[in-house]
Amino acid sequence: MENIQQLPPQTHHIFNECFIKGRTYKEVADENQISINTVKTHIKRALSLLRKKTTNKY
Repeated sequence: MENIQQLPPQTHHIFNECFIKGRTYKEVADENQISINTVKTHIKRALSLLRKKTTNKY
């Protein structure tokens, strides 16, 4: 959870909505007035950053 808090604000919000709250990409895109592809980009960025942070700890 600590690493998720360190994500950039928009990426953190989208990641939280999709993965923690279980909302669909379309719901998040509509709510934030962005495209579904932008949501996917934020998710990819978040997962990449989280992978880097978790693999560096071990």
